[in-house]
Amino acid sequence: MGGMLIARFGTIRMFQICLFLVGLLAASMGFFKLFWQNAMYVSAFIAIFNLMYTLLVISQLATAMQVCWKRISALQFTFL
Repeated sequence: MGGMLIARFGTIRMFQICLFLVGLLAASMGFFKLFWQNAMYVSAFIAIFNLMYTLLVISQLATAMQVCWKRISALQFTFL
């Protein structure tokens, strides 16, 4: 899913979108303190946050691989 989204939007744009959504999600958790007792709300927050964070890391690695020399990026990011 991350690869398809990066191919569609581009690495930098995807990074910006995911970073904005992670910030918005964290702010929503802080503003809606009344829902903290609801297990479904907290579980959904954790699941969506982990998904957005994973997409954020994928786009960050894709951006770093574009900047690096091709031989180095293939070897360097294989170990991550």
